[in-house]
Amino acid sequence: MNSKPSLRNKLLTLPQYLIPQHLLSRLVLKFTRWQMGAITRWLIRQFIKIYRVDMTIAQSSDLRDYASFNQFFTRAIKPTTRPLAEAEIISPVDAEISQIGKINKGSLLQAKGHFFSLEDLLGGNQEMATLFKDGLFCTLYLSPKDYHR
Repeated sequence: MNSKPSLRNKLLTLPQYLIPQHLLSRLVLKFTRWQMGAITRWLIRQFIKIYRVDMTIAQSSDLRDYASFNQFFTRAIKPTTRPLAEAEIISPVDAEISQIGKINKGSLLQAKGHFFSLEDLLGGNQEMATLFKDGLFCTLYLSPKDYHR
């Protein structure tokens, strides 16, 4: 994984640094629920193409069944697509392990070469952070193409 973001990625993520977080969240919430007919279907088609979304596992591959981008993003998949494995550990999500390792003195490598405090990642809960201080961690990356329901 390339740890240095491209100029294109920097420009695409720039709004999240310029617009206040709660305002940006509200705007995204509204945008993903707009029902704009052909425009919505066009946006969904572009998303499928860019992120190579596998629509063969969707319960419905007909884009007319998704009135909003949110309906598409949280689409149902065929019940036979994700049978539970016979294993000691299974993932609750379609994701890739992006980081895995040992928590060292309450610090862990979380993402993109940045170390984070375990206490910060646990919302400032020092008591809980103490429980995991010298434990193990695993960061799962859920990409845009993955199933989000």
